[in-house]
Amino acid sequence: MTELRTQQLSADLYNKIMSLEMPRMLKTQLEKSASSIYLNLLEANETNTFNSKRMSYKFAYISLKECRLLMNRNKLNDESLLDIISLLNEKLTKLNLRMYS
Repeated sequence: MTELRTQQLSADLYNKIMSLEMPRMLKTQLEKSASSIYLNLLEANETNTFNSKRMSYKFAYISLKECRLLMNRNKLNDESLLDIISLLNEKLTKLNLRMYS
């Protein structure tokens, strides 16, 4: 259940980024990072091996951190976007910890 909720949050993040006005280069980079989160979570849900699932969660988490870094670096303070990122961070942290415990 957590995996599906996390995947939906990543889709929400991508859609929110697509709706925002920002410099083209920044938007392109954020789109890439957000789509990477979604695609890695999708891959984790489709894979049968423990190691593949673990790597997919790890890559999704790294891409989320990239989104946050880009937002901080460019002083983007959209509250709804930050809320989604915060929830995703919580969910991905739990998924990653579960894979390593």
